[in-house]
Amino acid sequence: DLTLFKLVSDVLASGMSVTQAIKIDARKEYRSHAKMDEIDETSLEQVAAAHDALDLSWLDDTRAPADQFAAFRALEAGEKAKLVAFATASTTQSCFARDRQRDNLMHAFEIEIMPDIRAHWAPNAALFNRFKKAWLLKILGEDLGLTQEAVTLASSSKKEIVAFCDKLFAEPFATLTDAQRAAVAAWCPPMMQTAGIAFDEAEPIAETPEPDGEVAQAA
Repeated sequence: DLTLFKLVSDVLASGMSVTQAIKIDARKEYRSHAKMDEIDETSLEQVAAAHDALDLSWLDDTRAPADQFAAFRALEAGEKAKLVAFATASTTQSCFARDRQRDNLMHAFEIEIMPDIRAHWAPNAALFNRFKKAWLLKILGEDLGLTQEAVTLASSSKKEIVAFCDKLFAEPFATLTDAQRAAVAAWCPPMMQTAGIAFDEAEPIAETPEPDGEVAQAA
């Protein structure tokens, strides 16, 4: 209970740590790789709903840490589990370059909790804007089987290609073949796939985003 209390308090509470005697620290991770206006509001709403469902009655700044701990210990096991799960999710770092062989624990866990990321998320303009034009054309022609479309769009601007891809994934065109439709429904960047791909396969070349003072702070 003391360990869980320390970890959860470090993440969810504001101000100083409840104690310096335990050398286990946790902090909320800030999503500095994304701009606030590019984040899908659905995910933010889900995080907010999960936070609202937490029992934070024990986390009262007006109470001494010892009293907070006593209230935390009195929580039911299920409530503690939700707190620990939310705090752990808040500290998770998103890392596309993680070596799956050296960090196979997280890779195996990701497969367990989200075997198909496309069931929860679809590629959109926020993603496509970070890829170079050549890679977008490669995705269309090689990954999705839209060879003619890739040839036609080769003379278009990157902005136009991004708009095309965004519309394609938002609502697949009626003119797609069954194979193309299946490819669109299943595609996601190789580094975001949790199964069915070797780690050393080629990965997209993302463009370095422009610095932005307003960063994502979603869990």
